[in-house]
Amino acid sequence: MTAIAKKECNRHANRAGDYVAHNDAYGQREHRKNEKAGRVDVDFEDASVVAMNFTLQFIPPEKRGALMTRIRQGLRPGGVLLLSEKIRFETPAEQRDQTAWHEDYKRAMGYSELEIAGKRTALENVLHPDSENEHRQRLAAAGFRSVERWFQCFSFCSYLAIR
Repeated sequence: MTAIAKKECNRHANRAGDYVAHNDAYGQREHRKNEKAGRVDVDFEDASVVAMNFTLQFIPPEKRGALMTRIRQGLRPGGVLLLSEKIRFETPAEQRDQTAWHEDYKRAMGYSELEIAGKRTALENVLHPDSENEHRQRLAAAGFRSVERWFQCFSFCSYLAIR
């Protein structure tokens, strides 16, 4: 994370304000002030930080740009969006390698072949990941002045987008 990103996060960290926490892909629920937080049509107002953890990939692709714009509009100047998503790689070879490495990791963690296949089947045609380039273009089009990838493990990335 760059000095600018750290400065923006620290500037908002101790500030009281509205926040929205979404359910993640595994149904983990955060405490939140806004009871509509899991919905796509949430109004974002005067927020310092909005965090979306593995949710955008389950929203229809045609609605993602408008959602990012609403989030950016609802952030305070200098506010941040923390966006974590599974990404799709640009080349079939990289996608194949990353998927294989992730499945190897799951096996090393004790997952059975049945569990790995079951998860893949459950998410097929439900999870629609974007490439890193698509995320960056969408966030720029929504008006974020800076977008930085601050974490990646296999096909899981986290971005910091600053208003």
